[in-house]
This record gives sequence, C-alpha cells and structure tokens, in this order.
Amino acid sequence: MGKKRIKKCKICGKKFTIYFYRINTAQYCSLTCQIISQKGKHSSPKTEFKKGNKPYNYKGITLSNGRFLLPRNGKQQYQYRVLVEKAIGRKLKTLEHIHHIDENKLNDLLENLFVTSNSNHKKIHYYSYNYLVETGQIKEYFKWMLNKYNVKGKYVFEMIKGGGAYDR
Repeated sequence: MGKKRIKKCKICGKKFTIYFYRINTAQYCSLTCQIISQKGKHSSPKTEFKKGNKPYNYKGITLSNGRFLLPRNGKQQYQYRVLVEKAIGRKLKTLEHIHHIDENKLNDLLENLFVTSNSNHKKIHYYSYNYLVETGQIKEYFKWMLNKYNVKGKYVFEMIKGGGAYDR
C-alpha cells in the first residue's frame, strides 16, 4: 500500500493513522468524532427548509374525501372556489355558493360549476334526484329545473364572458 501518516483528531485530540493521500481531507479519528463535529451545523443554510415554510413545489392538501385545498392569502380554500375566482376575475361574495351541476364534487371543470345564492342552492338540491345523475340526464334536468322553479344564477363560463354577479 502507500505510506501512512499520523494526524491529530480535531474533536478528541487523539492521534490516528491515515494514508498519505488523505492527509488534507482526514480530520477526525472516528465516525463518532465526525458526527459530533457536525452537530448544530447546517450544510446549506441559505437553501435549507425552515420550520413553518412550505416547499417551493407545494400545491395544496388533498382531503380524505378527494377534494383539494389550495393555499390562498394565508388560508386553505377549496380548489373550485379558487378556480371560479380566477375565472371571473373577482373574489366570491360570502353569500355566493358554487353548485357542481353533475353532483360530482371532484369535477371542478368550469363548465360544471354554477354560482348562485344560498337559498337558490338549497332549491337546486331539494328538486334534484340522484337517479338523474346515474342516468346521465342531470344537465337536461338542471336546465329544466332552472326555468320551472325560477332559480337564479349564472354559469361560470357565462360570467367569464359577460362578467357580473348572479341574477337576483
């Protein structure tokens, strides 16, 4: 092999033997001393993950029911609310509710979202039936129900084109 040298450990002061090629890199007599030397040190303080911060690729939280929460102004909001607010270019009012037309709360396509008031949202659910969803007739039923019971609201895609709140 090669020539060996004696060096002094930076932590415990013990002398240890190393090969010549490690003379500039070896600083500790054992792994224990090396671990002690690294306690409290951070390898990259500028880029390390700090407590309370979210990683750069953080996109949100998926709940157990499959719905998705997105970070918005320091709070978590349902994905469909964030999508509608971005699409219509304003924040939703407290009294505005979003109805999923096909009754699938995981389907957050703008074509499937309907902005309405709380009372009208209750009417929609009161008059809708699950079998219409199962048979695929829910969209036709939804249009019929809006006309028959004079339920006011606006489709999200209409709000993008025309702007404004729902009709009262």
